[in-house]
Amino acid sequence: MTDISYKHAHRERETFGHPEKTRFHIVSVGWGASLITGLLDQIEARTDYRISHIVFDPDLVVLERQRGLKGVYRLRDHPPGILPQPDAGLLGSLERPGVPTIHNMIMSDRVVRHLPYDQALAYSTYIARRLNEL
Repeated sequence: MTDISYKHAHRERETFGHPEKTRFHIVSVGWGASLITGLLDQIEARTDYRISHIVFDPDLVVLERQRGLKGVYRLRDHPPGILPQPDAGLLGSLERPGVPTIHNMIMSDRVVRHLPYDQALAYSTYIARRLNEL
């Protein structure tokens, strides 16, 4: 965890004139239902961390049945369709020292790495925009 994100997560803030310590917030993206219920829900129960989950539809159904949808968000907000054009500005803005590059993230994904590169960039653009919405 970077020093900046740690400070941001633990900073004191003013809420209606009263200081309130913000809880550290963890977001899992694409984790399966079994990892969420078997690991992350247990961590959240034993700590002061707030944990949210962004999941694919099959895991959404399982989680709804097993634990409810508190803190669970759907990765796709609509059926898959035409991907947006790659947004080099957006993708470039996500790159930082100490964070894997978009290229490395594409190449490490077991599915996306096999797409034509322009489609992989389009998919990365879609994911970045969706995560910003959430």
